[in-house]
Amino acid sequence: MKKLRALFCFLSAVSLTANAVIIGVDDRHPVNSKEHPYNKVLRVSTGCSSVLVGETLLLTAAHCVEEQVIDIVNTNVTFKPKSLHVTGEDQLVVLAYITKGKVGTVRSEEFGGLDWALLELDRPLGRSPQAGGLGFLAIADALRIGTDDTKDFISAGYPLDRPHDGLLAHVGCDAMLFYNDQTIRVNCDAWGGNSGGPILKKSAKGEWQILGIMIRGNRKHVPQERANPYIGNVMLNSSAFVGEFKKYFNPSPVK
Repeated sequence: MKKLRALFCFLSAVSLTANAVIIGVDDRHPVNSKEHPYNKVLRVSTGCSSVLVGETLLLTAAHCVEEQVIDIVNTNVTFKPKSLHVTGEDQLVVLAYITKGKVGTVRSEEFGGLDWALLELDRPLGRSPQAGGLGFLAIADALRIGTDDTKDFISAGYPLDRPHDGLLAHVGCDAMLFYNDQTIRVNCDAWGGNSGGPILKKSAKGEWQILGIMIRGNRKHVPQERANPYIGNVMLNSSAFVGEFKKYFNPSPVK
């Protein structure tokens, strides 16, 4: 694998738990974590969700893995070692991670387009099913205003409020507000643990792709209708990280 370049940043340990939103009726339902595309969505030991984007690469939220001040501005650094693991039938060790952002102190509300990270696994879990893996998903270039992608997508993850239900998905989410920092307000139900979980939709070719990841919310439970654009959780648009990702790793998705 090519050496990766990145700027590391301070990202305080902020969970989606305190700010997550269930809008009216809880529309999250258990899904089969052994079926495509949900078998690519994994839980990490920090209490967040993630998604396979390569044979040995997971995509998640940066605040899920970065808890210390990283005073590095060298742009020629490689993966940073990290002691955590991916949970499932077969535990996998995360060897290292990479993220991009500002050096300094920032609040969770200011993470914006910086709140993403790639995790490198110690084994190729995402290799093809024929080779004994789960496969992985492609990352879309962007979720754009005025396109069909802004409606009827899926949010998936492992929320902490319903641990016995396993993997939950909200099918039929919509984008409500687009912000300048490449975050998007969405009317998907989510809770602590959903951070880093993917926003999914089928492409015009019928292939599942990643439109972004869940990163935060603004309230615990609200009775308002989903049409209210100011109530909901916040996802990070794939446009915030797909360019960096493609510089180093741009494979075809494996089902």
